[in-house]
Amino acid sequence: MNRLIIRNFRENDQNNLRNIFSFLPGGIGFEHVFYKHSGFGPAHISVIEDTERQRILGHYAILRVNWSVFGKVIPGGKGEGAALDPIGIAEAIKDGATVPNSLFSDLIKFSLNNSLDSGLEIICTNPNDLALSGHLDSGHIILEHKYKIFLFIFNWRYLAHLFSKRINLKFLNNVLGVLFFVTLKFAFFLKTLVIKTINFEFEPIADFNEVSDALFNEFYIKNPCITINRQNNYLNWRLHDDRYKKFFIKYNGERIGYFVLDVFMNKNDFKEASLLDFIILPGYSGYFPALIRQIVSLARKEGCDLMRVGYVYDSKEKFNFSTYLQRLCFFSRLDKRNLTIFVSSKLGKMRKDLSDIRNWYFTDLYFEVYK
Repeated sequence: MNRLIIRNFRENDQNNLRNIFSFLPGGIGFEHVFYKHSGFGPAHISVIEDTERQRILGHYAILRVNWSVFGKVIPGGKGEGAALDPIGIAEAIKDGATVPNSLFSDLIKFSLNNSLDSGLEIICTNPNDLALSGHLDSGHIILEHKYKIFLFIFNWRYLAHLFSKRINLKFLNNVLGVLFFVTLKFAFFLKTLVIKTINFEFEPIADFNEVSDALFNEFYIKNPCITINRQNNYLNWRLHDDRYKKFFIKYNGERIGYFVLDVFMNKNDFKEASLLDFIILPGYSGYFPALIRQIVSLARKEGCDLMRVGYVYDSKEKFNFSTYLQRLCFFSRLDKRNLTIFVSSKLGKMRKDLSDIRNWYFTDLYFEVYK
């Protein structure tokens, strides 16, 4: 019998998993593992165990996430926490254990089979480059896309920080930061002169409920796409932390959308506001420039040094959202996010539509690390 086995997660695996998560970027401790209590139910968590050493050598989870697919709710998931313990595997090999080349893809397949048996039909994952081949070997397909990060700068010091990566002269960096900041501020002022003034009301959200469900259902009906189903139980779980600033967007007394700002100190000690999630009913999409201008003002009032918008070029491009961001003096740069999907045989006829990024609606609600 092979000493390396793939099995379901057990509660007494927790201490062993701390070693596994130390190999992930940022060193995620088990106490921060979010997926065990998702708003859509328990995740499918699988591990590789060295039975002789009683040591966990690999981990993979599929977080339950319902998808709205052209207005229909379909149970699905999101792959998370792909990790191997290279030291443990090396020691097992040294002890004479057989480690097949397919070990990692076999781990993913094990989780997939459990997920499919429980009724999940679409699994979407954004694996890093090291984990990508394992997902493709297990039957995932690549969702081709373009991803950009848009930045709006509030503080000249952040510009000086960007220049410091290329120029090793602090005084010159500061001078360039101030000059560029003044130029950007003036350009933004000129741009806003041609934007129609629309006074939106931002209504704070304490908890998501049937009111938010009704808004999101209207969005799915009027804008048929593939996106996370934003049910109140999921959003209340996902966005429970105080750092998330959540608002309904109201126009003439009616709720026409919502957005979430994630406000935090980034790794360079700058206060950042990330537009984590947003929707606006299609009939009001032309108001997006005025809306973004008002959200920028909110981020400035929060004392932020910059505002970031992670942007997938998907169904949002029907409304020219990326063009509006560029016109409002947001810097942009291409970034890389691998996106893969696994589609169950039940949805075989929809495979072509599901593999077309133009049918999807992604925001950083999908990409960002769970807190």
